[in-house]
Parts: sequence; structure tokens; C-alpha cells
Amino acid sequence: MDGINRAFAPVIEAYAGDAGAPTGTLNRLDRAVDGLLYILSALLLIAMTALITYSIFMRYALSRPPLWSEEVPMVLFVWMTFISLAVATRRGENIRVTFFIEKLPPLARLVLELVMHALVIAMMALIFWYSLDVIRLQLRGTMLSTGWSAAVIWFPLPLGMALMSLYQFKLVRGTVLLYRRSIGAHSAGI
Repeated sequence: MDGINRAFAPVIEAYAGDAGAPTGTLNRLDRAVDGLLYILSALLLIAMTALITYSIFMRYALSRPPLWSEEVPMVLFVWMTFISLAVATRRGENIRVTFFIEKLPPLARLVLELVMHALVIAMMALIFWYSLDVIRLQLRGTMLSTGWSAAVIWFPLPLGMALMSLYQFKLVRGTVLLYRRSIGAHSAGI
């Protein structure tokens, strides 16, 4: 496990392994959604790569580039990016610098972690809110080569922000559970 995953692994384990964590249907649904998002992001990457390869072949080998060769891969890339960000957030694989946080006592670490989570959630809420206005504006236009609504490239933004916010709240829960465990272990003399 690399340094980033190793530093965040206790929070993920605290969420996933806690007896009070969602079990049964909710846990299976959570894992199914995670798997579906993971597969969807992989399929989008494969489709984007195939379409770009096809476009390059058509442009340089046959001198007949498809009209949609820029728009469709761009749309797929944006969708893949925000779905992949949600998967990374769910799995706790976003980049974090934990050198100083790990040196703090448990309560200070908890406070700092909660402040960081709150700032991330606030940023995602703002992006979600303002992306809705952008989508409303883009609904009036169309993409030139495909004829798709110009809003199709903006739809993954609120979707990704909503999913990442949900997963960020789960990480907050994992942070609190980790703090409780560290306090319990400290008071037990472990």
C-alpha cells in the first residue's frame, strides 16, 4: 500500500469495519454503487481511448476525420473525471498530505480533520449550486457537430459533487470513529 493509502487507511477501516456502520442492504447498496461507478469510469476511459484512436486513424490514414472527433471524447472525459473523483473519494484515495496531522494529539487531529472535511463539503456545495445555473444556461445551446445539448458536458458536475459530498460525509463518520477508537485504546493503556 502506498503512503497516501496507508495514511488514510485507518479512516476507511473505521468506517467499513465499525459495528455501527450500515449493514445488510445499505452496505450492499453502497458497495454496488461503488462498483458500478468504478466500472462506468473504466468503460468511459476505454470508450474515450477507442474514439480518439479511431479519430486519429481516420484523420491521418484516410484523411476523413469524423466531425464529432473533438466533442464526443471531451464529453466522455468530463463524465469520466467526475465519476472517477467520486470513486476516489469513496475509497479515500484522494491526495492528502498527512505528515503534520499525524504528529498531532488525537483531539487536535480530530478538530483539524473535521475542519478540512467541512471546507471540502462547503466547496462541493458551492460548486453544486453554481453548476445548476450553468446547466440552465447551456440547455439553450447545442454542440455543433453532434447536435447534443450543450448542457451534457456540465451534467456530471452536480452529479459528481453530490456523490463526493455523500462520500465525504462518510469519511467524516470514519474520522470520528477513528478518534473514538484511539481514545478508547489510549484509556485502556494500549
